[in-house]
Amino acid sequence: MRILKISLMVFILSITISAQNAWQQTNGPYGGGVTSFAVGGTMIFAGTYDGIFRSTNDGQDWIGVNTGLSNTIISSFTVSESNIFVGTGDGIFLSTNNGLNWIEMSLGLTNKFISSLANNGTYVFAGTDSGVFISTNNGTNWIEANSGLKTRIYSLVVKENNLFAGVYGGVFISTNYGVSWNPASNGLTNQLVYTIAVNGMNLYAGTAGGVFRSTNNGANWVEVNSGLTNFYITSITNSASNLFAGTYDGIFRSTNNGSTWNEVSTGLLNRHIGSLVFRENILFAGISINYHNYSIQNYGSTGVFYLNVGGLVYILDELRWGFYVDNLNKASVANLDDQIPMVFVTGLSYDVINDFSLNFALEKDIRFNPSVKFGVEYDIIEYLSLRAGTSNEPSRFTAGVGINYSLFSLDYAFFTHQDLGLTHQAGIIISFGKEGSRSSAVRKNLNSR
Repeated sequence: MRILKISLMVFILSITISAQNAWQQTNGPYGGGVTSFAVGGTMIFAGTYDGIFRSTNDGQDWIGVNTGLSNTIISSFTVSESNIFVGTGDGIFLSTNNGLNWIEMSLGLTNKFISSLANNGTYVFAGTDSGVFISTNNGTNWIEANSGLKTRIYSLVVKENNLFAGVYGGVFISTNYGVSWNPASNGLTNQLVYTIAVNGMNLYAGTAGGVFRSTNNGANWVEVNSGLTNFYITSITNSASNLFAGTYDGIFRSTNNGSTWNEVSTGLLNRHIGSLVFRENILFAGISINYHNYSIQNYGSTGVFYLNVGGLVYILDELRWGFYVDNLNKASVANLDDQIPMVFVTGLSYDVINDFSLNFALEKDIRFNPSVKFGVEYDIIEYLSLRAGTSNEPSRFTAGVGINYSLFSLDYAFFTHQDLGLTHQAGIIISFGKEGSRSSAVRKNLNSR
């Protein structure tokens, strides 16, 4: 009996988190220095001194989206569902169609030089050269919210029910949406606050003298600058357990809430950082269509299509959790229900080093007891991978090799079987849009974001 199996990867949806270790220059935007970013769904918006640019493919291409703007000096964005607000040198504008058109929403602003924007899903907040303004009706009208705070606002951020402002004079907090403000700068040894960021329960202030952290909503601050070689902080952003600080001389990353920092500026052509953003992505998902053909000499052959689905979540940069279901549509050959098994698998993978990973999985074939599996994979070069593993239920050892080039992945493995002895298995996968080994392709995807 001969069995032929062909798998065609139909699509891969990549929603990734990247701890950027190497930077690549995007193809634009070409509008002077980039002052701010925003993410709306799969789109990235870049604000420059010459208008707004939008990318739908993670920065590979940019187009100008400035229809309706009367001022193209862009300072800030804030996104609330399908509403994108932009602050300019002469007012606030709103787009509800991903930047195709902009409408001015500045009624009530007595100062139209906008330096920062924020929202909590209900209210929109604007920082100007003379304080804070609030809109309770999606930008239709603005009212001044400056009691206790009337100065230039460098940064605004919302944390739970608290609104924080970074100014030349420290951090201020409002617990009533800007009705009143109080100083929250105890412990800040440098009070020129350019940026404020929230990561979990922690609050971070980027100043002209480094990064400070508060664990109690600004009541107290502690300096967290170990590892920084430049203390002029222009931007702070976070993604899961990674915290990033942009400075006048490069980008630094912390994986321990700012306690220590490491520089991650490789590839930067200009080390003066104006703004940082993450397109928050955490999932890889895919569907494959498989064709299974059975051929028995003197009896003929038959075949059937079946579906596999799976997903991959990056818990940390080095740690992944994945799952897949084999034969989701419960296909069978010649109406024999058990010929193509339905199998559920979940597991963890950990990169010990860049090209070497440890893998653990739990597999449940609906016909048999669960099986525990352990394996290793080593990418010798980009296009060649070695694999080995062991499992119980049944007890067996497996080894194999993967050759990956362009769209094609050729896999060969042999394994011991308690009934069949030494068994060989081979397969081919066509994955459109991928080159190199599957693990290195994932790393490339991560490092390009």
